[in-house]
Amino acid sequence: MFSQVLAVSPREIVDVLGDGAVVLGASSMGALRSAECWPAGMRGLGAIARLYRLGCLNTDDEVAVSTDPGRDFRALSIALINVRFAVNRARHERLIERDTGAAIVGAAERLHFTDRHWSVILEEAGLGTRAAELEPIFRTFDLKKRDGLYAVRELARMTAARPSLARRPATAPRVLGARTRYTGHHRHFGLAQAELAAVLTRWLFGTGRYQPYLWPLLSGEPEMRAVAAGTADPDARAEARRDALVTVLARRLTDFEALVAELWGELEFMDELDAESMRWYACSTIAALGRQPDAEVLRRTREEVAIAHGVTDWESLEGEVVDGKLFGAIPFAWIDESCRRMAQARSWEGLRPAPYTASRSISGGATGSAGPS
Repeated sequence: MFSQVLAVSPREIVDVLGDGAVVLGASSMGALRSAECWPAGMRGLGAIARLYRLGCLNTDDEVAVSTDPGRDFRALSIALINVRFAVNRARHERLIERDTGAAIVGAAERLHFTDRHWSVILEEAGLGTRAAELEPIFRTFDLKKRDGLYAVRELARMTAARPSLARRPATAPRVLGARTRYTGHHRHFGLAQAELAAVLTRWLFGTGRYQPYLWPLLSGEPEMRAVAAGTADPDARAEARRDALVTVLARRLTDFEALVAELWGELEFMDELDAESMRWYACSTIAALGRQPDAEVLRRTREEVAIAHGVTDWESLEGEVVDGKLFGAIPFAWIDESCRRMAQARSWEGLRPAPYTASRSISGGATGSAGPS
């Protein structure tokens, strides 16, 4: 949400893509949404979109700025990503040292997005008399503007090459196939709540995304309380906590319906239900089209999922499967199916990112707290 205006939602973007539109995103909110909606066909353009997609950026605070509605929504403050970019370029041109750059980025991170102005940032960073010298140079480094102009040029190129893109009617066939979607807006994608809750639970356990939602639900179990009251050795406690989690999880999964209901409630409480449902729906929709996943994409996806489950690689994960269950608790079939769906979505022609040539060092340093964009 920016001030009192709601940002475009992933649900709206997926609906428009489903109607056959081509959706491009870059620079700011477009870059954010492209990182979320690429499995449904949205295309991200520019360095900022790429950095969000790679996970180098992970908060909307990076692109948030205050604007003036009376002057075509002109930016009144400096985006944090532009500060990082300016510092990166200044260091590359040997205008500042590493410590100076870190001080500038740190000062910008501590400021609210509406208070980020070069004069304020450089003063907070302790630049003193150098501020007047550096400020006009930093103003020339505008990554958001560069990405926005690139997106405009790419759109012009696409429409010139394919004039039909500009004339596509709202009732055109789906971009990703002829599969009929449900009529109108439905938070549960046309499914009954119980049905969505069950498939979403299997998806979360399969991908390894369940952990942040499950710990609060299991912390009161006897085994977990015993660990909390046990050894003070941090290493021993971490191992004991993991062993206790596996024991409790194996027991709780025997009453799947009860766990589904609790997990659904936790997702709603943490305000993550729509986001997690969208991830599942996007991957499942593309997987339903039947494309075989690219072998290399499947391999990388499995490695990623293995790490999410707390092991170092896929081979180690397979070694922890007992009687068809990871750690004797999570059905391996859920994990294997989730990996394939993710790989199918990532393998779909046109959705895989183009080679990235810009330096990733731009995102160096910790990201700030989230803010409106």
